[in-house]
Amino acid sequence: MDQHLRNFIPNLRCPVSREEIREMTADELESLNNSIRSGAISNREGKKIEEPLKEALVTTDGVYVYPVTDGYVAEMLPDSAISTKGMKVKPEEFADDKKKVRDFYDDYGWQKSDDSSYKDTVTFEDRRPVSKKYWSRCHLRLNKYLGSGDYLLDVASGAIPNDEYLTYSQSFKLRICMDFSILAVKEAAARLDGRGIFILGDMTCIPIADHCIDAVISMHTVYHVPMAQQTQAVAESYRVLKPGKQAVIVYSWRDSELMKAAFKIWKPVLNFYKQIRGKANKMVGPKTADRPDLFVQQQNYDWFSKHVKKQYNARLVVYSAISRSFSHTFLRKKMFGNQVSSFIYWLENKFPSVLGRWGQYPVFILNKQ
Repeated sequence: MDQHLRNFIPNLRCPVSREEIREMTADELESLNNSIRSGAISNREGKKIEEPLKEALVTTDGVYVYPVTDGYVAEMLPDSAISTKGMKVKPEEFADDKKKVRDFYDDYGWQKSDDSSYKDTVTFEDRRPVSKKYWSRCHLRLNKYLGSGDYLLDVASGAIPNDEYLTYSQSFKLRICMDFSILAVKEAAARLDGRGIFILGDMTCIPIADHCIDAVISMHTVYHVPMAQQTQAVAESYRVLKPGKQAVIVYSWRDSELMKAAFKIWKPVLNFYKQIRGKANKMVGPKTADRPDLFVQQQNYDWFSKHVKKQYNARLVVYSAISRSFSHTFLRKKMFGNQVSSFIYWLENKFPSVLGRWGQYPVFILNKQ
């Protein structure tokens, strides 16, 4: 077993029972594998376990077993826990919407496109030269909120697709990458080159003990959780923090008043530009390949105010005031796109709270007392 994972085991907790976790002994593994070979072992979802386990973790009461894949990935999703007592998962514990997100990223998002970029990046990001500097600076601005310490928990880390994302863990000894997708954590492991711990987990029941993480970052993930569980996802990120530390959560409002106003103002300008230059290009975002739907449920400021701000001493700053659609549509080289994006970035630095409130992508800063 990877030594970083082994050293972190005292900080792991069962996502189902909250029991402490330990490494299974060779004798325990052999006994369990004999039961697997006889067809007598299923996980909580009711799926038969067919392959013997090489390594595994087990709760101290012996009820739940979690496989360790390839020696370094702790598989700690609540539905896939192997129950030695035959207890199956309740349907509401792992909703179809969550499975859709996991399947999207296993089957599509973290697959490579023809240019070796991740399909998720090609589909959702504006990678044109005219906007590249702006989005890179948005990524990097999060570093000032993270601090330093032993452990950075990257909630729903994905494959760490951007180089800027690597900088988040530069002041930490280890980065804990937790994601639904097995492909995501394996890709992330390749990016971190031995400086990570890798967990297959659910952000609404993080399998980590209270008060042991030095910083949490969650990028564009909470709004892919069913709306009824988003407050719980925020609460879990707060729970694992050490006192005096911060969680940084990048969100997306369902409705941005600033973006509504901007489209009303800028669309006539772009149409006029097209007319005088004889252009016929449509005002659209990036062309994407045929892909499965990705589950999204965005909420508005009222939810943040009622369920996040008061409960977790949270404040708002801005990640980006503009939407990806605005970026693709209006940031154009021949329409002074570089200058426009630089001005937007300057405004964001000048008025981070205002643009976090009214722009497209806010950052929730949760400071644990």
